[in-house]
Amino acid sequence: MTGLTSVTAVGSGDGVGLAVAGTGSPSVGSGPISYWPADGNAQDIVSHHDGALQGAASYVPGVAGQAFNFSADGDNMVIGNSDTAGTPTDLQLDTTFTVGGWVRRADASQIAVDESRGPGAPIFAAGGSGAYALLIFDDGRVVLNQLGGSYVITSPLLVADTSWHYVAVTKSGPSVTFYVDGVAESAPAYDPGFVFDSGYAPSIGGTSYEPGNVLNGNIDEVKVWGRALTGSEIVDLFHATASNAPHFPVPGITTIGENTAVAGTSISLTITGTGFVTASQVDWTTGTGTTVLTPSWVATDGTQLTVTIPATQPAATTIITVHTPPFLTTGTDGGTSNGVLFYLTQTNVTIANAGTSTSSTGSATATTGTGLTASTSGTGSASVTVAQYSTNPTSTDPPATTSAYFDVYVPGTTTTGVTITDCNVTGNTLYWWDGTQWSPVSNQTYDSPSAGCITATLSSTSSPTTLQLTGTPFGVVTIPASIVQSVTGPPAPTALGAPVSAAATFTDVAHAAAGPFTVSFDWGDGSATTTTAASPPTASVAGSASAMHTYVHDGVYTLTATVKDRYGQISSADQYQYIVVYDSSAGFTTGGGWINSAAGSYIPNPSLAGRAEFGFVSKYQHGATVPSGSTQFDLSPANLHFKSTSYQWMVIAGAKAQYKGSGTLGGSGDAYGFLLTAVDGHLAGSGGADTFRMKIWDVTTGGNVIYDDQVGTGADTSDTAMPVTPLGGGSIHIHN
Repeated sequence: MTGLTSVTAVGSGDGVGLAVAGTGSPSVGSGPISYWPADGNAQDIVSHHDGALQGAASYVPGVAGQAFNFSADGDNMVIGNSDTAGTPTDLQLDTTFTVGGWVRRADASQIAVDESRGPGAPIFAAGGSGAYALLIFDDGRVVLNQLGGSYVITSPLLVADTSWHYVAVTKSGPSVTFYVDGVAESAPAYDPGFVFDSGYAPSIGGTSYEPGNVLNGNIDEVKVWGRALTGSEIVDLFHATASNAPHFPVPGITTIGENTAVAGTSISLTITGTGFVTASQVDWTTGTGTTVLTPSWVATDGTQLTVTIPATQPAATTIITVHTPPFLTTGTDGGTSNGVLFYLTQTNVTIANAGTSTSSTGSATATTGTGLTASTSGTGSASVTVAQYSTNPTSTDPPATTSAYFDVYVPGTTTTGVTITDCNVTGNTLYWWDGTQWSPVSNQTYDSPSAGCITATLSSTSSPTTLQLTGTPFGVVTIPASIVQSVTGPPAPTALGAPVSAAATFTDVAHAAAGPFTVSFDWGDGSATTTTAASPPTASVAGSASAMHTYVHDGVYTLTATVKDRYGQISSADQYQYIVVYDSSAGFTTGGGWINSAAGSYIPNPSLAGRAEFGFVSKYQHGATVPSGSTQFDLSPANLHFKSTSYQWMVIAGAKAQYKGSGTLGGSGDAYGFLLTAVDGHLAGSGGADTFRMKIWDVTTGGNVIYDDQVGTGADTSDTAMPVTPLGGGSIHIHN
């Protein structure tokens, strides 16, 4: 391989550059001059250039036997037992040599323990300033360096991960070749003339002159030859050593010492299983991410380990796995164990019953055997666990009498739906805990007090969503709450001064026994009308109520309806979007209704699609230079809620109206621009249909588009293009 660049490094006391100079002569032979196997000692088994570990350096399992382990400032292995022992004569190599060894990084992004010490860290350094050294840079490139001087470096060959790699360099006069795992790369001509200082000894994993320049990781089987090995010799050496590697088994968990604990305390946990080694680590995975923990003890027979769960871990249902990294890049060893659930709760509870189910088809059903089940739907692999708590696992009680608590855990993102059914319950409503408060579960039904089954159907838009089932506590609560089925308003824009009518329908789990019912209509203009439902709900027919209102200002308004029963329980609110009120005294445009927003329209998540609702008024007041009015747009699947705060301009040309302005998303930050284009299908040149387009962008990022339904249609997306998205309901009017 070619394409290397020779770079001159300025020698200094920081990094790998050292000071002073000396001379030496090479020693040539067929076998290695020195060989440090690192098998629990620092002996050179060829020339007896023995060394000594410095700092906190230690030994860990290596490619063959054990390996050197370096992890802190001052760690290295100094040859000759002294920093100032000097380089032995037979290691004072100048024009011809080979250096090779196995290396495993502890950090894939930073090679040195202390990044401020220099740009890289050494595998082997032959002495002080002017000597040769084999190093690795942060990005994984391999370096042959004259300490304090110039170097050559690999380009495509990298040691960039945390697996074991065999690294070597050969030099014969100006000819330099690098090897990583037996793959060769030729370097540019390089022959700086290495010299040796009698005051500094060779070292592995660091330099005797600058002890802080430490390679963070493991080094094994270091050898130095007084000749340039051939490529086939390097390949043979790589494969021969790799065959001695102890291939790690895939670990498996049998039991854990306990499965519940109270958050906020340090927990020493014993895990029993198979295939545990000193390199194994414990993964503590919750819905917010994974914390990797290092065991404090691993049994020599690989059947047990002990790990400490820090007190900083928050209350959450957790899946515990043990993983062992591959020992070699080319190996198939190592892996991740099966998962076991652990319940870290706010109070001291136990698990009364639990069940787990997995499936490769997306449909899995778990049950506790007591009438509680959870079933998944989707594609690909699926897993679900349900568990019953002995009591409330949180420190906050639900809003009413609660008879049972349970937990649902659905890991992964391939599940699109989850159905929870709890039968034989004393209660009629499911509440869920979001980590801060208890809230009613959406999309739930209660069949009857006699059968006693609550069923909740969860999806990506429910409360909680399927992605929030990361060990979520539920409570079975007795609340006779009513549920608003729908609220409706005028389907078309209403002239200012004309009365507006609204209606709401609702059901109640206790039916008429919970009446009388009062229905409150919030008109969105600061006023509300509360009325008694003339028609209460029955077991088969929804209740209903209606009201009238006259607006005193034109604009776009959101109508909200809530129901209160005689127990004082208030339903979740339902909204009608939007009521559009216009002033016909001047030319303007109004619209209200909804569209089917196609996939691709919501730029942050192009897969989202669904119903988007809108309402708008835009007109020029007498004598004004900019239009005024109100615009609102909601894409519920994306939780995108836009409201205008100001307009810049409006153009009405025939059947097409277009205006531009700015507004807020979610009620915060007046930093979003929008362009609304609408066509009145009743006017000439419209094509006979109302069409709509909404484009929203982030002004603070230079105009990054957040939403554009024209993108989802695949039509022309220039700002002057005609809108092509048809209305699913509602209407658009251009008034003259």
